[in-house]
Amino acid sequence: MSMIGAMKKKKSERSDSVVEFIRYKRGRLYDRRNSCYASLKEVEALAIQRVPFRITLAPTHNDITLFTLCQILLKRMATGQMQPSVAQLNHVLECPVVDPSRPATRVIRYTSNRRLYHQNHRRYCTLGEIEALVLAGTPVQITMHPDKTDVTAFTLCQILAQRVGRGELHPRLDQMLALFQGS
Repeated sequence: MSMIGAMKKKKSERSDSVVEFIRYKRGRLYDRRNSCYASLKEVEALAIQRVPFRITLAPTHNDITLFTLCQILLKRMATGQMQPSVAQLNHVLECPVVDPSRPATRVIRYTSNRRLYHQNHRRYCTLGEIEALVLAGTPVQITMHPDKTDVTAFTLCQILAQRVGRGELHPRLDQMLALFQGS
């Protein structure tokens, strides 16, 4: 077999395997398969195509794939490029199914000074308190104050990113990739 034939065979064998990236201190991603640096847009394209990939942090080699997917998701939601449903995010967060006999939806306002105001309790609250409500199965609706824009999904994505970053939640990769479908 010629050298070129062997290289083509190796390349075709590698296309079926998991794409591995290493993230360095300054945020640069190195694609081990293609031996070059990659951008988050390339990782995002892989997520949309549901190509299996893995991102590890140098030098510790901790797996940060899910956290990086959360970052991409937050960026896309902030720019309006995608809007996963609240039900999808609740599923990934492993929240209990909301019981219709439970109390009414808790309304929380996201004020212009970037604080969360719990209208039912008439006081400011933290993201941790909202997380506790969501994990308890209480329905919440979070709106921007001046224009009443619904930002519930974005806030749930922030909670997801924090829980994954703290190591409290380990959703399956296919659950995370499902959030990118339809974008």
